Amino acid sequence: MTKPTTIFPLKIEQGATFSKLWLFENSDGSPWDMSVISAARCQFRQNPDITSPVIADVDLLDGGIVIDTVAGSLALNLTDAQTYLFNHNKCSYDILLTLGTGPGALVWKFAKGDVQVVASTTYPPA
Repeated sequence: MTKPTTIFPLKIEQGATFSKLWLFENSDGSPWDMSVISAARCQFRQNPDITSPVIADVDLLDGGIVIDTVAGSLALNLTDAQTYLFNHNKCSYDILLTLGTGPGALVWKFAKGDVQVVASTTYPPA
Protein backbone atom coordinates (compact mmCIF):
# COMPACT_ATOMS: atom_id res chain seq x y z
CA MET A 1 0.00 0.00 0.00
CA THR A 2 1.40 3.39 -0.95
CA LYS A 3 -0.13 6.81 -0.74
CA PRO A 4 0.57 9.98 -2.70
CA THR A 5 3.78 11.83 -1.89
CA THR A 6 3.34 14.32 0.93
CA ILE A 7 4.76 17.76 0.20
CA PHE A 8 6.12 18.90 3.53
CA PRO A 9 8.37 21.95 3.90
CA LEU A 10 11.07 21.78 6.59
CA LYS A 11 12.96 24.44 8.52
CA ILE A 12 16.51 23.55 9.60
CA GLU A 13 18.73 25.62 11.88
CA GLN A 14 22.27 25.44 10.48
CA GLY A 15 24.71 23.88 12.99
CA ALA A 16 21.95 22.58 15.30
CA THR A 17 20.58 19.07 15.81
CA PHE A 18 17.43 18.50 13.73
CA SER A 19 14.65 15.97 14.26
CA LYS A 20 11.23 15.62 12.64
CA LEU A 21 8.70 12.94 13.62
CA TRP A 22 5.88 11.67 11.41
CA LEU A 23 3.08 9.43 12.71
CA PHE A 24 1.45 6.97 10.32
CA GLU A 25 -2.15 6.00 11.03
CA ASN A 26 -4.77 3.80 9.42
CA SER A 27 -8.19 5.30 8.66
CA ASP A 28 -9.44 4.02 12.03
CA GLY A 29 -6.67 5.90 13.88
CA SER A 30 -4.61 2.82 14.74
CA PRO A 31 -0.84 2.88 14.01
CA TRP A 32 0.13 1.78 10.51
CA ASP A 33 2.15 -1.46 10.35
CA MET A 34 5.65 -0.09 9.80
CA SER A 35 7.24 -3.56 9.84
CA VAL A 36 6.72 -3.73 6.06
CA ILE A 37 9.42 -1.06 5.58
CA SER A 38 12.69 -2.77 4.70
CA ALA A 39 14.69 0.35 3.77
CA ALA A 40 14.44 4.12 4.06
CA ARG A 41 16.62 6.87 2.68
CA CYS A 42 16.58 10.65 2.66
CA GLN A 43 18.75 12.98 0.63
CA PHE A 44 19.06 16.75 0.86
CA ARG A 45 20.26 18.53 -2.27
CA GLN A 46 20.82 22.14 -3.30
CA ASN A 47 18.13 21.76 -5.99
CA PRO A 48 15.40 19.15 -6.50
CA ASP A 49 17.13 17.10 -9.21
CA ILE A 50 19.56 14.17 -9.07
CA THR A 51 22.40 16.13 -10.68
CA SER A 52 22.48 18.66 -7.84
CA PRO A 53 25.15 18.11 -5.14
CA VAL A 54 24.10 16.07 -2.09
CA ILE A 55 24.27 18.03 1.17
CA ALA A 56 23.23 15.19 3.49
CA ASP A 57 22.29 11.55 2.98
CA VAL A 58 20.73 9.49 5.81
CA ASP A 59 19.06 6.10 6.10
CA LEU A 60 17.95 3.36 8.49
CA LEU A 61 21.46 1.92 8.80
CA ASP A 62 23.15 5.13 9.99
CA GLY A 63 20.35 6.13 12.39
CA GLY A 64 19.38 9.19 10.40
CA ILE A 65 15.98 7.58 9.93
CA VAL A 66 14.41 5.68 12.83
CA ILE A 67 11.21 3.66 12.48
CA ASP A 68 9.10 2.67 15.50
CA THR A 69 6.94 -0.23 14.32
CA VAL A 70 4.75 -0.19 17.46
CA ALA A 71 3.97 3.54 17.45
CA GLY A 72 3.80 3.73 13.66
CA SER A 73 6.30 6.56 13.46
CA LEU A 74 9.26 7.65 11.39
CA ALA A 75 11.88 10.06 12.73
CA LEU A 76 14.28 11.98 10.51
CA ASN A 77 17.42 12.99 12.42
CA LEU A 78 20.41 15.13 11.47
CA THR A 79 23.42 15.91 13.65
CA ASP A 80 24.74 19.42 14.22
CA ALA A 81 27.74 18.59 11.99
CA GLN A 82 25.38 17.52 9.18
CA THR A 83 23.20 20.64 9.39
CA TYR A 84 26.27 22.86 9.41
CA LEU A 85 26.84 21.75 5.80
CA PHE A 86 23.52 23.38 4.84
CA ASN A 87 25.12 26.62 3.62
CA HIS A 88 22.36 27.79 1.28
CA ASN A 89 19.18 29.72 2.09
CA LYS A 90 17.14 26.79 0.90
CA CYS A 91 17.49 23.30 -0.47
CA SER A 92 15.28 20.31 -1.26
CA TYR A 93 14.79 16.82 0.15
CA ASP A 94 12.82 13.65 -0.34
CA ILE A 95 12.35 10.44 1.62
CA LEU A 96 12.05 7.06 -0.10
CA LEU A 97 10.64 4.05 1.75
CA THR A 98 11.00 0.48 0.46
CA LEU A 99 8.00 -1.68 1.32
CA GLY A 100 8.78 -5.40 1.34
CA THR A 101 11.80 -7.19 -0.08
CA GLY A 102 12.86 -8.87 -3.29
CA PRO A 103 11.38 -8.40 -6.75
CA GLY A 104 7.94 -7.50 -5.37
CA ALA A 105 9.20 -4.63 -3.20
CA LEU A 106 7.64 -1.22 -3.77
CA VAL A 107 9.52 2.07 -3.42
CA TRP A 108 7.32 4.87 -2.13
CA LYS A 109 8.36 8.52 -2.19
CA PHE A 110 6.80 9.31 1.18
CA ALA A 111 7.70 12.98 1.52
CA LYS A 112 9.44 15.76 -0.37
CA GLY A 113 9.75 19.49 -0.16
CA ASP A 114 11.77 22.61 0.20
CA VAL A 115 13.95 23.26 3.22
CA GLN A 116 14.33 26.73 4.68
CA VAL A 117 17.81 27.02 6.19
CA VAL A 118 18.34 29.43 9.07
CA ALA A 119 22.00 30.46 9.01
CA SER A 120 24.22 30.04 12.05
CA THR A 121 26.76 32.59 13.18
CA THR A 122 28.46 30.27 15.66
CA TYR A 123 30.75 27.40 14.67
CA PRO A 124 31.92 24.98 15.82
CA PRO A 125 29.06 23.87 18.05
CA ALA A 126 29.87 23.90 21.77
